[in-house]
Amino acid sequence: MRTLLTMVAVTFICTALSFAQGEDVLRPNGRPAGEQDGASSSSSKKARIVLGVEVGMNMNFHGQGMTMDPVIENSPEVALESGTGFSPEFGVFADFGISSKFGIQVRAAYDAKAAGNAVNGIIDAPVSGIEGFAVVPMETTMEYALSYNTVAIAALARIDLTENFFLTIGPIAQITMGDVTREDVLTKISDDGSFITVDYEGNPGQYDQISRTTTVAQNLLPAAGDPTFYTTSTYATTRFGAEIGLGYRVMLNETVYLAPNLRYQYMFSPLNDEFTAEEISQPFTQSTALIQYDKGTLNTLAFILQLGFSL
Repeated sequence: MRTLLTMVAVTFICTALSFAQGEDVLRPNGRPAGEQDGASSSSSKKARIVLGVEVGMNMNFHGQGMTMDPVIENSPEVALESGTGFSPEFGVFADFGISSKFGIQVRAAYDAKAAGNAVNGIIDAPVSGIEGFAVVPMETTMEYALSYNTVAIAALARIDLTENFFLTIGPIAQITMGDVTREDVLTKISDDGSFITVDYEGNPGQYDQISRTTTVAQNLLPAAGDPTFYTTSTYATTRFGAEIGLGYRVMLNETVYLAPNLRYQYMFSPLNDEFTAEEISQPFTQSTALIQYDKGTLNTLAFILQLGFSL
């Protein structure tokens, strides 16, 4: 991470120095007056302050590696390995021009995050509520949905590649506001008279679907050795990463523009810590298993529209 941050910083500084030198070093005072005036006018036009608002949509990618020992075939818990989702973003920005092709753009935004997944799997289930009846492999769908809100702050180099096409690159921080919410749903999809025998709270019964909504708790599985206790994992309150983006200005008049942006945010900080759980979906037909979950990640591809006003 330090190496990547150093590379970003070096690129930032070198680009600033390169574009900041708007004067002809070979003939600093030898250009025709008209050419100097034109260059000065062009530089003045670009090297100005822009204030604006932005709104857009995030496509989020959640990842969380897992190791199961022994491996349980058709485990519904593999749903937790990855997920995607969409969420809104809106905020404000200021762009400070340094030269005709280079500037600094700072942003602050409400940046919601959401991701989820659904996977079909098998769990052991009785075909009757009477004890002693046969246990059959019941087809189910395991779903999870993760959501939380952040305030995102970014300070980026803005480099004009052409007259209106620009690139932004730099660090970003996401500060989690409030609790992280997890919704877990297990649904029976087979039609063989089987049923789910216990809900997430441990209440026995005959269920076609069970669900729960929790905050902060990362693990929907019971902790190894104690099926009544659910392992919790603290989410990061602040995450740091890097963002790179491309944008294009569509001038509405001399001082107002619309700029669609495509950005990718890669977060160096994990979303949550590692944790361990017990896989108990098929204890009769296969066995129980221990699952080790890796640190969670959540990165974002953002589609943003900016409205800028030049001062």
